[in-house]
Formats: sequence, C-alpha cells, structure tokens
Amino acid sequence: MSTGFALFQHAEILYSQGKVDETFEAYQRCIKKVLKNELLTAKLPHAVPNQVPQEFLGYAWMNFAGFFLDPNFNYTQDTAPEAYKLLHSFCTSSGRDHSRFRGTQGQILLKAMQIVAGLTLGLLAWDKSDRATAAKRYQEALDIAATHPPFNQILPASKHLDLFVATQVQQVKDNLEILTQKDDDNAQLLRAVGFGGGQLRKEVLNLPQMRRTATGEFVVEKTITSATDACAHCGSRAAKLRRCTCRRVAYCNTECQKLNWKTHKMACQAGR
Repeated sequence: MSTGFALFQHAEILYSQGKVDETFEAYQRCIKKVLKNELLTAKLPHAVPNQVPQEFLGYAWMNFAGFFLDPNFNYTQDTAPEAYKLLHSFCTSSGRDHSRFRGTQGQILLKAMQIVAGLTLGLLAWDKSDRATAAKRYQEALDIAATHPPFNQILPASKHLDLFVATQVQQVKDNLEILTQKDDDNAQLLRAVGFGGGQLRKEVLNLPQMRRTATGEFVVEKTITSATDACAHCGSRAAKLRRCTCRRVAYCNTECQKLNWKTHKMACQAGR
C-alpha cells in the first residue's frame, strides 16, 4: 500500500503533467491516508519556502484547498462532493473526531487546517451568494486563530506554518470586513427609503437594488440579504453576536443587552 508521502509525490508529478483532476484526487488520497494511520506532524524531507508549511500534511492540505480556491478548476460542493466532504470535515461545526491530533504541535496543525477550511468554505459560500454562511465560516476561522497568537499577525520572524496561516487569517479578516461593510451600506439604504430590517443574519428583504459586478456590468438584485447580525444597542456588526431569547434582536454582550432593555422590553415580551 502506498504511503501518504508516495501519494503526495505522485500528485506533484501528475500536476507537472497538467493532469488536474488526477492531481486533485491524488491529494485527497494522500490526506486521507495520513489522517488514518500516519504521523500527522511529520515534516517534509526537503527544504521549502518560508511562505509554506514544513509539515507534510499541512503542505498537502494547502495544495488541496488551493484547487477549490482557483476559479479555473471549478471545484465546488456540486462538482466535487467527496472532496468537499473532506474539506468540510475540518469545519469546527462538523462534529468530526480529530482526536489523533495530539500534543501541542498536533493541535497547532489542526487549528491551521481548520482555519484554511474556514476560509475556503467561506469563499465557496460567497461564490454561491450565501453571504451569511460565508460570514459564519470566516468568524469561526478567526475564533480559532485567536487561540494561537502566531496565526493572528504577520511578524518579521513569521515563517512556514505561522506565516502561511497568518496570511490566510488576514484574508479572512479582509473578507469579513467587506461583508460587514456591505451590510452597513444595505442598512443605510433601507433606512433611506423608509424600509426597516436588515439587522439579523440571513434576513432576506424584498427590496430591489442595483449592483455593479466585478466585470463592470450593472445588475439588479431582487433582494437584500444580511450576512451579519447588528447589535441592537451599539450597531456593531459580526457573524457571532448573541441573540435575545425572542430571536428578534442580537447583542455584542450582556452589557449591551442590559442597556437596550428599556427600548426592547415591550417588543421582546410581545414576541414570546
């Protein structure tokens, strides 16, 4: 039976030959083999650039996710369901067992793979216009990064896994900021036309609006969908705010909820 590293080498050869589908499949087999019964934190036997992981599994995961991220390949949940299932298994809400990632280095590598999965799943959701799910995946990735400081910021001394993941985290932050800003813009538009709403994640509002696409074309979107929640007290937006028990509003924290109680009290009691 081939080892994970042998499968990895085979994938590299296939890619050099321009065999994209075969390469993608080989990377999946490689990752599954290592996850099943090989040393997860093993390093590559040769030097690699500072921008990429030294860990063999981390390097393979980077390349695997890259196939989803490259629009020229068109790998999605619909076109590559088994590969998507593997990617999604590292989503923090998947419930999959990752107990083989033991020790400090194993846990760091697991977090790195979860962050890369979060970014990739977020972009795939965004491509499907599911902005709410995209924001959720980005927030999950940021929550993981917050538990390991070297992933949170690119420093002069950063290299290999730390540098690679910190670069991914910066993209997550940028993408989430874009989604949040668009929600703010949509909320202002709704207020300007006397149309309430748009404060809760996944809330769909039937208000047509003109949007310019990446190619410069103008299109009419039939609805406005919120990707993030807005705090009913201070207005701050995020994909991970705490909803009131009535589910009508969300808050940053208990303090914001207490400060807003006089305003929300009647509506909250009516909604129960």
